[in-house]
Amino acid sequence: STYEGKDTVRYGNKGGFAVDLQTGKWFSHYAGEGGDIFAYVSRSLNISYKEAIEELGQNLGVREQTYESRADYGKRMSEKQSKAETQDLEKQQKGKEMAQKLLDLSVEIKGTPAEFYLRENRKIKDTDLPKDCRYLKPYKDKNGVERPGALISFVRNQQNEITGYQKIHLTSDGQKNKESSIIKQSGGYLKGSFVSVQKGEGPLYVAEGLETALSLKEAGIKGEIL
Repeated sequence: STYEGKDTVRYGNKGGFAVDLQTGKWFSHYAGEGGDIFAYVSRSLNISYKEAIEELGQNLGVREQTYESRADYGKRMSEKQSKAETQDLEKQQKGKEMAQKLLDLSVEIKGTPAEFYLRENRKIKDTDLPKDCRYLKPYKDKNGVERPGALISFVRNQQNEITGYQKIHLTSDGQKNKESSIIKQSGGYLKGSFVSVQKGEGPLYVAEGLETALSLKEAGIKGEIL
């Protein structure tokens, strides 16, 4: 016989075998025991709980899962973290090498289209420009593609190493190069690195880009500006 309630279905003589529809748990009043579906299969087929999981998994077409001890899990997570750290170090090194190549191609900003862009177009009239703010002359990349000139600012990590860059492509007369497919571009390794625009006591301002940071300094904002 079957008896259905709001949250429970009962089977057998006087409904002695009950299944909770909310939790999926069963209880046999005949045997005085219960559990989940795996415990039921384990008892019915006289197999272990682990074997019951595998049995149901095979019947449902579920891919077999692997089991590992706490020690093995800890070892696997440690190896995964170590691999990620190694890959991150490799990214940092490649970023430094890429930034250094562009640094070697760049010149001081004074008297270049990059200075004209900042002074005349962005109205940064009185602010001293950071030493890591330079002009990258037009050049050919490793594939022989002509790259436009750019205002380029190099970012440094806490060890004062140049790790990456941000650049704005410019025309020869100091305007944004709207013919370039990408006007603003970042490269190298930027995580944890920045351009120091102003040092000082007080609040720390982290600007979205070099132009915004220089505008804050031009406005006389007190504090440290990155």
